[in-house]
Amino acid sequence: MNVYFAGRFSRREELLGYKEALEQMAPDYGAEITVTSRWLLGGHEWSGTADEDVPVAECARFAEEDLADLRRANVIVCFTESPRSGPARGGRHVEMGYALAMQKPILCVGYRENVFYCLPEVDFVSTWAQGEEWLLARSVTDVNQLMQVALRSTRQVAEADFVRRMVQIGVEDNSRESRS
Repeated sequence: MNVYFAGRFSRREELLGYKEALEQMAPDYGAEITVTSRWLLGGHEWSGTADEDVPVAECARFAEEDLADLRRANVIVCFTESPRSGPARGGRHVEMGYALAMQKPILCVGYRENVFYCLPEVDFVSTWAQGEEWLLARSVTDVNQLMQVALRSTRQVAEADFVRRMVQIGVEDNSRESRS
């Protein structure tokens, strides 16, 4: 399965890490996942140059490559931002709209930044760990491998619940000790 990551350029290193981890873990579940987003690999940046001084032809090349990568993808993953988290150019919103127009499956990871992220055809998760599971579940073709994805998810939830309970117990024990 080919996946396109749409996100704020300032998060490129973070998303590149997600790309590498996802592509490496997919075979463990009998899946093949390739992230098509060339912008993650570099070459789409202009540091030290004012936006208005970047050649239009260069910007057009960036956009054409991004759209080609979007067309190659089976699924689009949009990494959105919390409200008022800084200035943005909004390319990820254009990419999401393009994916909507092509009727590609869309996964939103993070926040619903605008009304289009609320459409019923847009799946939403709040964390990348949930996003990984969403992608793995859709790329696995073998039922046994799908069970491994489900067990991985169940283990993560159980571990989180255990830690939460231990923290609560610790807080309760500390409260009792401080009262005596």
